[in-house]
Amino acid sequence: MPNLNFADIKPQTDTFTDEDGKQYEFLSSAAFGPVEVARINKLQQEFNRLNKLVGSGGEKALTAAEKMLGVSSDLIGLILPGLPKARREKFSAGQTLAVLEFWTKSAGAQQRPQNGVPVAARRRSKRSRN
Repeated sequence: MPNLNFADIKPQTDTFTDEDGKQYEFLSSAAFGPVEVARINKLQQEFNRLNKLVGSGGEKALTAAEKMLGVSSDLIGLILPGLPKARREKFSAGQTLAVLEFWTKSAGAQQRPQNGVPVAARRRSKRSRN
């Protein structure tokens, strides 16, 4: 008789250790619902748009850079929900980008749901068809 084991569908999570030793779990994008996926996509698009303005060096570069820090903090809030907002707002730009880059390269971002279906569920459905 087929059995679905929760351990097979529970996303594995990476952790972030803050300078005080507290650990916070990154959310795997496989754990995101459609609303969170839409939020992350929107924030990533805004980040990319602002990054282009910063790179242009024009009059709007400083304002764009300031907004980019806020967008980055909001992204970290989605992927590290346990990390207090006051703490993540104290990150330097380099620290913020390092956290986002870590998550993007880790299993967290690699398991992004497609059409709202987590990777683990897609794997199971392919196996069950065979």
